[in-house]
Formats: sequence, C-alpha cells, structure tokens
Amino acid sequence: MGEFAIVMENVVKEFENVVAVNNVNLKVAEGELFGLLGPNGAGKTTTVNILCGLLKPTRGSAFVGGYDVQRETAEIKRSIPHLFLSVALSRAYGFPKSSTFSTPVK
Repeated sequence: MGEFAIVMENVVKEFENVVAVNNVNLKVAEGELFGLLGPNGAGKTTTVNILCGLLKPTRGSAFVGGYDVQRETAEIKRSIPHLFLSVALSRAYGFPKSSTFSTPVK
C-alpha cells in the first residue's frame, strides 16, 4: 500500500434497502489531489465517511495511509487532518473560529 494514500476495492455501503455506494474502486497516490463529484445522493459523503473511519463498508476493502477502514479506524482518525465545516459552525463562529474545530496536520 506504500505508494497509494487511499485504496478502495469493490466498496459497497448499504442502508437497509438503499445502496448508497455501489462497487467503488479508487486509488489515490501519495501527494495527489482528488475530488468526488456527482449529484445529490450519489454517495460522495458516504464514501468520505468510510474513508475517515466514521462508517464501515458493507462489503469490499479500503485503506487510508495503509490503515484498514474496517479494523484500524482509530489510527485513521489520528492520522488524517479533517475539518468539519457545517452551516451551523460557520454561522455560529465564522470561518476563522470554526476552523479551530479541526485536527492539526501532522
């Protein structure tokens, strides 16, 4: 996994009778920038939540920084910078203050 920061292989996420993520395959090299584009309901947020260790996939495998999203969620959460910019935080605190609700970049 060393050459890739993110690897997703045949990842599926189902909620009851809804398939939110269907058979996603993705490889992102270390240092590469990427984005997820698609209409509302396409599974972008669910995919990011899986990669951040907040949701487990129903099927398939995914690794972030070499850590398994099924078994090493604590390591993933410690190793990735994240910023929660919700409308509520942005309105309540403004951008400079809401940016303090993030994990520092290591």
